[in-house]
Amino acid sequence: MSGISKSDPANKEFVPTSEWLKSSEKRIAKKAGLKVKGGNTYGRKGWGTKISQFLGDGRSAAVVGKGFHESNHYVQAALLRRQFEAGDGIDLSQCIDDQGVKDRVYREDYIRFRPELFKHSETNPVSKRNAMASRLSRAAHKFHGACEFMAAPTGFLQTSFKNLTTPNANVKGTTNRIGMVMSLPLIGVVTTSVTMGFNKIPHMKDKALGLTLGGTAINYTIGAFAMAYSALSAAFGGLGAVSALASQAVLSKDALTDYQKGEVIKDHDTLLKKIDAILSHTRRGSQGHSMLSQALNRKIGADFRDPRTGEPALLKALTLAYDSSADQATRLRTIQRVVGQYLAAPQTPNVSKSGPMAVLRDYQHARALLTKESHFVALCDLIDHSDIKAAPDITLDARRTAEAGVEKLHRKGLVPGAQKVLRWMPGFRNSNFDKHLTERQSDDFKKNQDKKFKTECLQGRHITSVQRILDLHHQYSKPTVTCARFGEALRRVSLDVVLAQNAQLSRAFFNVFYRINKMIGTSPASRTINMALGRFAGGAVLTAIMATLTFVTGGALHALHVPVIAGTGLKMGATTFSFLAAGVMMFACNLVGLGLTLAAKTMAATGGYKGGSAKPRPSNFEDPKAAGWNQNSRLSMV
Repeated sequence: MSGISKSDPANKEFVPTSEWLKSSEKRIAKKAGLKVKGGNTYGRKGWGTKISQFLGDGRSAAVVGKGFHESNHYVQAALLRRQFEAGDGIDLSQCIDDQGVKDRVYREDYIRFRPELFKHSETNPVSKRNAMASRLSRAAHKFHGACEFMAAPTGFLQTSFKNLTTPNANVKGTTNRIGMVMSLPLIGVVTTSVTMGFNKIPHMKDKALGLTLGGTAINYTIGAFAMAYSALSAAFGGLGAVSALASQAVLSKDALTDYQKGEVIKDHDTLLKKIDAILSHTRRGSQGHSMLSQALNRKIGADFRDPRTGEPALLKALTLAYDSSADQATRLRTIQRVVGQYLAAPQTPNVSKSGPMAVLRDYQHARALLTKESHFVALCDLIDHSDIKAAPDITLDARRTAEAGVEKLHRKGLVPGAQKVLRWMPGFRNSNFDKHLTERQSDDFKKNQDKKFKTECLQGRHITSVQRILDLHHQYSKPTVTCARFGEALRRVSLDVVLAQNAQLSRAFFNVFYRINKMIGTSPASRTINMALGRFAGGAVLTAIMATLTFVTGGALHALHVPVIAGTGLKMGATTFSFLAAGVMMFACNLVGLGLTLAAKTMAATGGYKGGSAKPRPSNFEDPKAAGWNQNSRLSMV
């Protein structure tokens, strides 16, 4: 294709590193229903892993990150289709003026995270309406950040406490668990005291934060604690949705500026090189290719697969046409041609230009195009995702920015400050601990520590580490592993169920809105708008649930004349702590989990460790489908 004449992908920056390839392998394995067992060994996920991933996935940060990448993939899909339809001799920048490409560029998910493309300047003369649309979209993102603060204040404070004190601690380790148990009571005092402050506002105490039952006023902390935060979360979610919809209403789908075209072409070149890298890495017939096919089949229906092998038609066309021995420019042009041909508009029935049948024809045509685009996006999702490389900082909401700022304060403020003080001590300068403090200030310190820890575990060290017990469980006795697993399960319950009540409800509503939009819409469903709607609905429903629980339990306890209970909480001095508050339930889960963790470490140190027995692996290296994919198998990606 001559579409790369102005911007040859072969001359672009992206170079697939071994780290990128390994991260892509893990992403492909994850979507294929496998998990990494170590090195290049993959196996079927157990129920524990599936439940853990189900509860942990789908959070707002993951949805926002996916929205950032996915919005670009849809732009590139429309561009590749238009480039193929235009034929040879048409420059890529001319194809960008196509209406289908502009429809994808002016989507909310694309506008929100690329404000520089819609900011008016001499080199980027966008219209006032589109500049306003970008500002409204960024305002929606700010509302989303406020919503995240209100959805789980306990989670924000707990994460901030960890980032300030022990940011490098393993989340499954004992240090982190002790930190959670120690911090949660203090966090409970802070969050409860803040909301109890509403009681001091004139005319608010009895009207807003109390109820009357049998002529007796009952002050219910759960109303102040959970209802206030979830109601505010719902309000900010609603404001975010309104602002995003207003952004879409204001914008005008003008011709793209030269600056905008240049940025789209850069992303186009980078994505092509990523596809080229993964096709070269998972050559046809390899086990890695089978994993890639299995991962894509979860997103591509049976109508678009080879009826004999079950291989997705898009992947089959790419791998059959791909020649790894050709030069890079030729390989990239092959990818452009094959993908463009796959995405090309289907033939439409010859019906009248107006009337109900024409409307139905246009709708079916748009749905057919969107379906093919979604297949290409599914392929891109395996190699261009936040699991592989974190989305840029522009996608971070206010809460995540604050949490990262606290960690930076530890790394760039507390550690250097302590180091300067300690250097006044004789013999400290240039000591091992001094060098360690210098290393802790590096942005890559935690990543390097994690690599070092994994290497040392494989060498037989850290035998009492909970992470090692969980990862190399075959080397430990069953009671040791059982205690470690139950302790980890309680930690996940406290984070992904107790703390994430609002998040899980919002996630459920997000999935409903998103899937309805995806099923009937003629353009890609917006993840950011549907997330805001989900937050609004989830927060509102949680508020209603908490209000009902407060009334029912508060009335029952009052009828039983339980003296230490006010509403649904334990009264300590002038403050009432709700038994239904997230911090209280998290504290209970983590306290029991800490006990189980310490028991596992004790058993590992006193006979629970059986030694460095090798993990059994099958002796054959057959195709994973032939092996059933039920047993651990060493899968070579090439």
